[in-house]
Amino acid sequence: MNISFTLNGEAATIDTFPDKRLADLLREDFGLLGTKCGCYAGYCGTCILLLNNVIVLSCLIPAFAVKESSIVTIEGFSKTDEYAYIRKGFNKAKYQPCEYCASGKYFSVYALLEMNPHPTDEEVFYALSGNRCRCDDIHSILKGVHFATIAKRTGNYAKKT
Repeated sequence: MNISFTLNGEAATIDTFPDKRLADLLREDFGLLGTKCGCYAGYCGTCILLLNNVIVLSCLIPAFAVKESSIVTIEGFSKTDEYAYIRKGFNKAKYQPCEYCASGKYFSVYALLEMNPHPTDEEVFYALSGNRCRCDDIHSILKGVHFATIAKRTGNYAKKT
């Protein structure tokens, strides 16, 4: 099945099986390795990405469902101002998610701050409840999100080059 979509701002078309998981399609056919799969059941959050500007678990999305959609992976997102202010917040809090869960954390924080620019600790806990990893340090994550809100509000961040 030919499937056309936008991938990180660029037009893409691929001939693939319609039931192939989006996460596998991105990794195997496009070489975008930032999207990881830990559980293949939507439990761990390592495969989160943006589909039509909504965070989704790409291990649960069949390829046919992305026809004519817009997909942003961590590789594309890392070039945005939104990524930069979250990264600055995490760095200031001395929180560094591991390579395995980082994309899910960045996208979850992005979605939270888009909906609520001043989240409470409980709202941060809830927003990140779908991200499960042993590297978690919830106190540093809370500080990082707080610092990210300040960076976003003030525009005080350095865009990654």
